Amino acid sequence: MPETSKTAGQALRLLLALGDGGASVAELTRRLGMHRTVVQRLLSTLREHGFVHRTPGGDYELGMTLVELATRVDNPVRRAARQPMLTLFERVSETVALTVREGDDAVSADQLVVPGRLVRAEYPPGFRHPLDRAAAGRAILAFADPATVARLGRPDDPDLADIRRRGYAVTSNELSEGAAGLAAPVLGAAGYAVASVGVVAPADRFPPEAELAGPVVEAAGRISELLRAAG
Repeated sequence: MPETSKTAGQALRLLLALGDGGASVAELTRRLGMHRTVVQRLLSTLREHGFVHRTPGGDYELGMTLVELATRVDNPVRRAARQPMLTLFERVSETVALTVREGDDAVSADQLVVPGRLVRAEYPPGFRHPLDRAAAGRAILAFADPATVARLGRPDDPDLADIRRRGYAVTSNELSEGAAGLAAPVLGAAGYAVASVGVVAPADRFPPEAELAGPVVEAAGRISELLRAAG
């Protein structure tokens, strides 16, 4: 195993903790189990480089440097998804999200959000959750390689079988109360899911499944084709 940096690991844990919202030095010390002076030193260094900033109330939040870095993140799936996501967005007029697989997690990679709506569902890039949660994750898990499905203990899950039969997953109130989603898998060269694309919206105005499923599955299929063509 290659050597790792303890300090870098602590800084990354701190940034991930702030991803759940602003927090004080005392709160971060408690949540991370680090010494207060260590937390303060890390925050000072991260603040100097714009990775965190301090609010007027004294709490710390993620800084704009992370936003700048996020806009530079690109990969073949995200590139292939751009036009199909835009086409889907124009058809459904709700939030369209691209989710990629990282290990046993689903991570939001991109989203298109309808501007001007006071009530809307969002799936911000960088948001992470287990593969077996929400439509975005379950669409990937249902079409994952057999070893992944077996490792996660769900080879005989009837819901995953239904997702494979339909070609998409639909869930509500899993990641956020009052939000629903429908997602379809993006398949890589080996025929297994590497990502998913879908729609998230407030449950009380979620489009009918029969109307939404076709456009979402079509978008996922198009992204899969473009991804395979790109090699």
